[in-house]
Amino acid sequence: MRKFWLLSWSFLLIVGCAVKSARPDTTGVKIETNVSVFIEPEAKGAFLQAEKEFQSKNYEKAIVKYQGIRNRWPSSKAAELSHYRVASVYYMEGEYSKAALEFETFSRKYPLSSFTFDVQYNLAASQYQLGQYDKVRATLDRVKKDDIKKQGAKRTITFYQLVALNAAAQSDHKRATLAYSHQLALVADPNAQKSLESKIDTQIQNINDPRELKEISEIAPELYARNRAAQKQLQLSGAQRVESTGSDLVTELRSPLPPMELGAGSKGSRNHIGVILPLKGKFAAYGRKALEGILLASKMFQSGTAETFTLSIEDSGSTPAMAQAALESLVQDKDVMAVIGPLNFKEGLAVAEKAQSLGVVNISLASKAGVSEQGPYIFQNALTPKVQLENLVRFSVADKGLKRFAIIAPGNSFGRDMAQEFMEQVENRGGKVVGIEFYTPNETDFQDPVRSIVGLRDLRMRKIESTALQDYLREQKAKTGREPKSKLKPIIDFDAVFLPDSPKTISAIAANLAFFDVSEVALLGITEWNSEQLYKRGGRFVERAIFPGVMNPVTRSSGQRDFMRSYQESFGVAPDLLAAQGFEAMQMVGLALQKSQSSNRADLARQIGSLQNLEAPIGMTAFDKNRIASRNIPLYMLDKFGNFVEQ
Repeated sequence: MRKFWLLSWSFLLIVGCAVKSARPDTTGVKIETNVSVFIEPEAKGAFLQAEKEFQSKNYEKAIVKYQGIRNRWPSSKAAELSHYRVASVYYMEGEYSKAALEFETFSRKYPLSSFTFDVQYNLAASQYQLGQYDKVRATLDRVKKDDIKKQGAKRTITFYQLVALNAAAQSDHKRATLAYSHQLALVADPNAQKSLESKIDTQIQNINDPRELKEISEIAPELYARNRAAQKQLQLSGAQRVESTGSDLVTELRSPLPPMELGAGSKGSRNHIGVILPLKGKFAAYGRKALEGILLASKMFQSGTAETFTLSIEDSGSTPAMAQAALESLVQDKDVMAVIGPLNFKEGLAVAEKAQSLGVVNISLASKAGVSEQGPYIFQNALTPKVQLENLVRFSVADKGLKRFAIIAPGNSFGRDMAQEFMEQVENRGGKVVGIEFYTPNETDFQDPVRSIVGLRDLRMRKIESTALQDYLREQKAKTGREPKSKLKPIIDFDAVFLPDSPKTISAIAANLAFFDVSEVALLGITEWNSEQLYKRGGRFVERAIFPGVMNPVTRSSGQRDFMRSYQESFGVAPDLLAAQGFEAMQMVGLALQKSQSSNRADLARQIGSLQNLEAPIGMTAFDKNRIASRNIPLYMLDKFGNFVEQ
């Protein structure tokens, strides 16, 4: 059986410091990644001794020392890292049953660990070595696609190598083909590409189910597998083979292959714009806000020019399939030049993929990055986590002089994404994240994460101080006959704490921070804090909170004030972020059409991509290299009276 390599962290440990490290695997391939590692002061010495034995490959001694740490400080970060190391040692020593047990136990004990991806992969690798192919598949299927994408090219390739090997062992040729296709989409070496193409050919030769071939031809992440599957599908159906010029790749019958460059482009009905938004069901209110912004922009643009726009509006149905069908209808039946929307990430991906294949411009309003990666016809006009946080961190570090940060975040994908992005932005600005804690989503009691972030959760980690305090309390009680009120002071080694959650949750966390005497630190948040609810719920505990804002009556931006006034006059209510994003998207299309004076969709895409310093409601806007709107957005601070003060 093939020896499969282990993904493992190479720790460089400093108490309370975020460490950027390279991780060697057992085949010598170096994998670069970022990881923040925090070791409690009392456990640091013991852990470094265990690490020394591990690095020297004295594995038996290392396991003894790691086990000692787990027994002595069972609830510590040091114990978590030791558990991970013990599992890794068993794997490297070929004791796969023990390794699988340790990795599985780790997953249950530390469900929110920053090593979750590695643990799941290594558990699957252990199971693969044991020939437990069904278990391997179940383990790999638990890894979220978004988490795979975050790993970078090398680690993503490694992941799909294991998927492909296991699928081949199970004779699951469709799954193996897709896994090889994921690798082929990322590798740059020509020899590796040829090897993967050969493996794809082998797998497709063994597929005789037209439905499986159709699925591969539609969802494989690169063109080679799509075309090979389409070719085999044609062969099975008895259809005549269609060759593309200068290549043995088959041209898909239903739609052209996604153009990798803009090329000459196709023509559309100039000034005819499509819109795809949720207009029914539980997300209809959000869709209506965005649509109102689009309608307002089209009206305002037409009033100042000779342009006349026609809008064709489709309901996304709140499903990727219906959203994609709406896109096809707009392009094939309405001949639109561009499509704005949808809002949801999954729907956005489906629409973007089809828009790219049809060569029609799509400005997505999905707030999660990744939609625009489908190709050069796809743009995203949304306030992504990166855009929010690069503005927040720039202000915090450069203007406020803050250098050291803590993070308390929900342990869901949103919280982890926000925490990771914040950490990267802080490191890029020369700051440090010195502590991070995750809590269970919908939690109501935040004492535990607050205690942990200030060194009060496990007093065994501060044994000397704790013992001295207890002695003092006993002496005072003996002298006065009363219980003294002294308590261990928190360790506040950060200037600010980042809290990516709603005003309701933040008010409870802020109150707990005050209860544990955490004062004189800035509270940093997200655009959701741009609400009267923040002060209503948090009161004095959220004074001086800093956060990126969007629609706010006290803005200094004349463009935003004009938009808010026009929207209020038109619809009778104040606009929100979605209304502003819809307005901006339509504004971009209108300006680009005016500049291009063409019915060519590729020309329109080029004009939109070249927009610079567009004065838009949310802030000065331009598209970055990934075609995501990059902008300077205002930052606000909450004063002691609950007023928003633009910084």
